[in-house]
This record gives sequence, structure tokens and C-alpha cells, in this order.
Amino acid sequence: MSLFGAGGTAAALGPRSSQVRAAMAELLGLHHTDVPWHVDRDGIAEFGWLCTTVTATCAKLARNVVDLSRTEVGEVFEPFASHRGASSTMPQKVNPISSEVVIGLTGTAGALASSLARLQEAGHERAAGEWQIEWQVVPQLAVLAGTTLSETLVIVEGMRVDAGRMRANLEQDGGLVMAEAQMISLAAAMGREHAHDLVYEAAARARTSGRTLTEVLPEVADETGKRDLLPEPLVAAADYVGEAARIADAAVRGWSTVPALPLVDTALPEPAA
Repeated sequence: MSLFGAGGTAAALGPRSSQVRAAMAELLGLHHTDVPWHVDRDGIAEFGWLCTTVTATCAKLARNVVDLSRTEVGEVFEPFASHRGASSTMPQKVNPISSEVVIGLTGTAGALASSLARLQEAGHERAAGEWQIEWQVVPQLAVLAGTTLSETLVIVEGMRVDAGRMRANLEQDGGLVMAEAQMISLAAAMGREHAHDLVYEAAARARTSGRTLTEVLPEVADETGKRDLLPEPLVAAADYVGEAARIADAAVRGWSTVPALPLVDTALPEPAA
């Protein structure tokens, strides 16, 4: 709360200005400061940046959902209900409408955020135009952040994942996505560079012949006299996920244990004697 008078000195409130400010803050459930912030708008700008960052974080998820729900990918989808996301002209379509909203609102927030630095230019004891920017921008950013969070909850609470399609997509390029895994599995026996060259040759041959990497790799290993170094069976996608599950669990745990910030700081300082 700011109650320091027109010039920011609280002169008009008399010698007990601090006590008056503290009493008013307590009545309103607000925190009061000992330094006026007539033209110290850093906190206001920081709140605006926070709102913008929230929207951008939500947009990252929304963009992934849009990309992964494309027909040719088909791995992740928004919640489904009859006619949700339906097209007016293409009956087969199920548009990711919540993700589209989040991405659109984030673009708007980013444009509005470009004015936040101007808020901090307010000079001397009173803004001359900079303050008025806040009246337009900050409420809109707060609404945009709240709306993107609301739509993001809709996405995550009803998200549909097609694990079978994910597995099938791994084979779309003939198993070439597993080239690194095969190389690493061979590196201990023949050294990384030799393993890289062997798998590189097998990948190139698989691509030009239309066969899979697992079909061609033993063939190339035979030709180079290294067949006995190939593991049996070859590394499968399910065997090469590293710490993915632990990382995902740690991320969820980190988000779920972040302490909630109070909307109002009720820890008021003691009034000066």
C-alpha cells in the first residue's frame, strides 16, 4: 500500500504518518512500506513480466499438443467430447481448441509486455503518461495469465496419449532413430569411432535400400568382421529411455511441492512509537 501524499513525503499526514499508514494497511489487509513507490514501478512491471512468463510456459505445452496431435503424428490429444473442436466445413476435424486459445493469448501477452519497460521510466515524483500505461496493460496481462492457466488445466486434466502410435512412429524411418543407441552399445567393444563408422554405413544402406537398421546392421558387421561384437538382441527403443521416468517424476514432484504464495502479505511491521 502507498499512502505518502502527493509528493511522496507524507508531509501532509503529520508526525504520525507511519502509524496512520500502518493502521490503514491493517484495515485493508495490505502490506505497507517505509519507502513510497509513486514512481518506483519495478514491482508493477515485475508482476506484468510474471504474467507474461506464465502464459509463455503454458504456450510451450500447448504448442507440443498442437504438434503431436497432427494427423501424421497422432500421439497426444486434447480431451474429447462430442463436437468439441469440430470444424464448420470439415466434419472429420477435431481441432485442439484449448491449445489454440493458449497460444493466441500468449502472443497477445507478449505484445503487451513490450510496454512494461516503459512503466519504469516514470520520473521525479509523478508519472506523466507512464502510469496510465499500467491501467491498460497490467489488468489485461493478469486476465490473459488467468485464462491461459484455466485452459491449460483443461488440456492436462483431459489429455489423451496414444502410446501405441508413439511406438509405431519410432519405426517410421526403419528404426534409424535408434542409431545412437546401437552405436553406444557397440562402443565398449570396438571404441566409439569404429562403432560410429559401422552404424553410419548401416544407416546409409538402410535408407537407400528401404530396409530397417536392424536388418542391415548385422550385414555390415559381417562385412567388417565385427559380427561377434553385436549384442543379441540389438537395443530396442524401450531399452534406451535413460533417466526419462526419473526426470519426469522429479519434475512433477518439484512442481507439486512449490509452496503457494499468499495473495496478501498480512505480516505487518510494528508501527513506530
